[in-house]
Amino acid sequence: MYYTTDQDFIDDFHIKSGHSVGSKKSYQTVFNKYTKFHEMSLCDLLDEAITEQENLIPENRLSIYDRIISFRDHLIKNHIGNTIPNSISKIKTFYHYNRVKIPFIPPLNNKNINKNDIISFDDLPTKDELRLALQFADDNLKLWILTIISSGMTRVEAKSITNEMFFDWTRHYHKKDNFEDAMKYLARKNNVVCTCKLVRQKTDKPYYTFLNPECVQKIARVKLKQKDFNLHESLLKYGLNYVNYKFKMLNDYLGFGQAGGFARLRPHMLRKFNSTYLNQGTLEGTLLGMDSIDLLHGRGKNKTRETYFKDNPDFLKFEYIKVMSNISLYRRYEWKIVNGKVKVISKPL
Repeated sequence: MYYTTDQDFIDDFHIKSGHSVGSKKSYQTVFNKYTKFHEMSLCDLLDEAITEQENLIPENRLSIYDRIISFRDHLIKNHIGNTIPNSISKIKTFYHYNRVKIPFIPPLNNKNINKNDIISFDDLPTKDELRLALQFADDNLKLWILTIISSGMTRVEAKSITNEMFFDWTRHYHKKDNFEDAMKYLARKNNVVCTCKLVRQKTDKPYYTFLNPECVQKIARVKLKQKDFNLHESLLKYGLNYVNYKFKMLNDYLGFGQAGGFARLRPHMLRKFNSTYLNQGTLEGTLLGMDSIDLLHGRGKNKTRETYFKDNPDFLKFEYIKVMSNISLYRRYEWKIVNGKVKVISKPL
């Protein structure tokens, strides 16, 4: 079959292979690296391999061998861990799918792969360190920090939130008709828990997570300060690459060091903080089970559970409220049931 573009080629590959959304994104990342490294399109790379195969070129002279080996060497120099074998496996799968015979590729020597140090509990930012970071962060970075600490969502999912979504998610608290009035209301309250309905980037599945009161209140105050009332604007400013840069600059300025080969103060470590402190953050209070945390992070259930068990946001919210003091930096929270509804009581530390 003849394809006019790489994307047509890739789409056909995914359709016939039955790949999930997550697999499609993973393959796309590898294809982009492979074509960029060789400065050729996938169509041209495949055409080269098929032509040599049809012309019965000896294995020791096949271009495909050099291309895969040189790409693997490039990955070894620039990447770590399972990224290397996983990427090469995807390239081989693509060639196999198109009936290209791959010559023997010497197995990868794992000693040559750079490995991250294993991250332990002691590597996570402490609450004192996070409070210090918030003292030095600008307002936009503060919102990123508080949002990820309280919800555990990824950068991509956090960036997908608009002012309008935040306005709608908190509507049953503020009951206002415009965003500015809603922010004025939320800025005065220290007991609002925002229910976020998001879609997990890796799996394309919807899930619920939450923003704790100190995060909601800070968002409202920053919106008022910046007069950022456009409903279609992103709730969090800064692009994904720039926010990584901001985290790295703050981490280095405060001398927090590294863990696992990366800055300790970075979005993914804040997700680890969220998970760990919800599950193990206290010796006295309530803790959240790993299955519940997986739900709040959008990690999928198995097929049977997904078919028969649906997430109740009100139940998840109640479970979250009972443990959110574990991931709060400035206040502790109690709760009581009033007329069948959960009322949050906020107290300073």
